[in-house]
Amino acid sequence: MIFRSLDYTSQKEHDPSKLLADTPCKLLRFLVADGSHVDADTPYAEVEVMKMCMPLLLPASGVIHFVMPEGQAMQVLFLYISLPLCLLPSPSLSP
Repeated sequence: MIFRSLDYTSQKEHDPSKLLADTPCKLLRFLVADGSHVDADTPYAEVEVMKMCMPLLLPASGVIHFVMPEGQAMQVLFLYISLPLCLLPSPSLSP
């Protein structure tokens, strides 16, 4: 963005509770049940990109909620999964 002859850049927003498509692909199937608790780095879905099947891994732990059905084409930056994060108490706060 250019404002008054000065160039400003902003960092890409990253919200691990909203999973967005980085590239156009097809959502083949979900590997976990909707509404289930899942841990970080768990495969949760399979997508097809350029005729290759790839698993998708969760960036954080939480309860997964699907926003779109299996078999749909996903566009770039399309929200397809909501993942309310699990906030665990810090071990240092335990009695």
